[in-house]
Amino acid sequence: MNYLYIVILIAGCAMNTKTIYSMEDFFNGAIAGAMEVVVNNPLVVIKNNLILNKKEKGTDALKKGLFVNPQNIVTKYYKGCGTGMILMAPITALQNSTTFLFTKILDNNPTVTQKTIAACCAGYVSAILASPADLIVLQRQNPFYTQESFNGTLQRIYRVNGLKTIYRGLNGTGIRDGVFTAAYKTGGNIIHGIVPTITGNTNVDKIICASLAGLMAAIVSHPADVISTRMKNDLAVSYYKTTCQTAFRIVKEEGASALFKGLTPRAFRIMLAIPLISLALDYKIGTSVIKQIKG
Repeated sequence: MNYLYIVILIAGCAMNTKTIYSMEDFFNGAIAGAMEVVVNNPLVVIKNNLILNKKEKGTDALKKGLFVNPQNIVTKYYKGCGTGMILMAPITALQNSTTFLFTKILDNNPTVTQKTIAACCAGYVSAILASPADLIVLQRQNPFYTQESFNGTLQRIYRVNGLKTIYRGLNGTGIRDGVFTAAYKTGGNIIHGIVPTITGNTNVDKIICASLAGLMAAIVSHPADVISTRMKNDLAVSYYKTTCQTAFRIVKEEGASALFKGLTPRAFRIMLAIPLISLALDYKIGTSVIKQIKG
């Protein structure tokens, strides 16, 4: 099943050989993704801890993590940040460039709806990279393996069930990233079109609309993220098996509200991430780098 996504990409390239990939979109996406990880890594750590800890409250974890013990931010809440940057850059690069590809396949002059569909598809396809990346980062943040090296983490993951372990929670990651990609590619612009002015300053309004798109994306996609995170934490497949079984088990044992566990820090993260990524893409930092290399 995992090879299906590769086939989709190859078929898409064959359908439109003139615009297989925009290298500028690829590098712009990579830089935007790396920047987002640096800013938001503490929120990722808190969110994952909340999802895996069935007793702790969301706002309590946020206060305890960032405000009561700020000295722990570097030592604890940037655990796995380097790994996250290395892994996130190609993911956002794939999302951005594949959106470009899918948009061209749909239409040379696409509508907002077509752009949104293309972004959702691109986000889902990016789970090829995002799902293993999430699993590695989650395992790097595991408090039981604080002294473990990056190579040790990879070996531990592989020892469980071989290479297929890296695709635990793939569908949940794909749904989550499909919504996320659509939010930063078209969500802010759609909201800005509906509410053309908020502060009277166009640039500030764009940032606010992008943040609102992030909030909506966080709420819609969070159950998929919870399901995916629980599956990735259960490497041995001893408790959470399939996407549907995991969802039903969480609701049965903890109630439907458990599907929104960790929403507070993740909402904060995405409300920061989408304006940041959108601005990075608007300013086309990767394009400037390419021009300097060529020049």
